[in-house]
Amino acid sequence: MELKEFLYKAKKAAIDYETTDSESDEFSIRKGELDYVHKNIGGRVVETVSHKKLVVWTMASHPAILTEDINKKIFYVFLRRALNKMPCESPLRGPDFFRDSEWEYTNHLWGKVDRSFDGVERVTFDNLEIFSNPYKGGIIR
Repeated sequence: MELKEFLYKAKKAAIDYETTDSESDEFSIRKGELDYVHKNIGGRVVETVSHKKLVVWTMASHPAILTEDINKKIFYVFLRRALNKMPCESPLRGPDFFRDSEWEYTNHLWGKVDRSFDGVERVTFDNLEIFSNPYKGGIIR
């Protein structure tokens, strides 16, 4: 199975786990000789893909809710909807843009999933930025 296809399926499976308010958990999935692990440790996130137990790809991010004046349950419902629109050609986060009423999601990606990349996703509510998640990663050689 190709890396992008495996990442797409694994990250789709991780969306419900990922869009909660938990600060210390782990999610993993295996398909053949590939393993995906998503670790959330104190608000920092590290994702890895291993082939035959050797890490071949990684992504690190630091998601942050920027205000306490937001209903987190509603926020996570919106984030889950945005992440479910993740494009299969770049299965890292959500689409470039998604909007629902006053909620807006943007994702800016530089680089390639199967090389190296940097990105940042943001959520605004009523034009106020309430969430930011810079991320980076790529292939490990």
